[in-house]
Amino acid sequence: MPVGDAAEATATLKVTLKEWSVTPEQSTIPAGKINIFADNQGDEPHEIVIVRADDPKTLPTIKDGGMDEEALGEDKIVGEIEAFPAKSTCNGVFDLTPGTYVLLCNVVEKEANGEIHDHFFFGMAATITVA
Repeated sequence: MPVGDAAEATATLKVTLKEWSVTPEQSTIPAGKINIFADNQGDEPHEIVIVRADDPKTLPTIKDGGMDEEALGEDKIVGEIEAFPAKSTCNGVFDLTPGTYVLLCNVVEKEANGEIHDHFFFGMAATITVA
């Protein structure tokens, strides 16, 4: 489900999602209302959580390796494009001020055999700079 109105955006950042990567089309974008256009080219549902942070490796994690959103604090989470199906696109408009942000997928799947697949743990994160 889209977040916000893309017509209000001052810039667009295309982000490609697939197992196990988050790939922004560019690493720097101007501050303002940014339309994040997410293209899920993977075989699983993915999401984008936008976090104000310098490095994904410094984010708190829970037991299964997922990012601990509660420990991070709501003030660091800028917004989210909820999980959406494979082979589809979704967008969200977020007001980003200058700084460094991490874009990540925090989907956690429990397989029939009991295995847990945490997308963040498997490396689904990228850093962007908003100037």
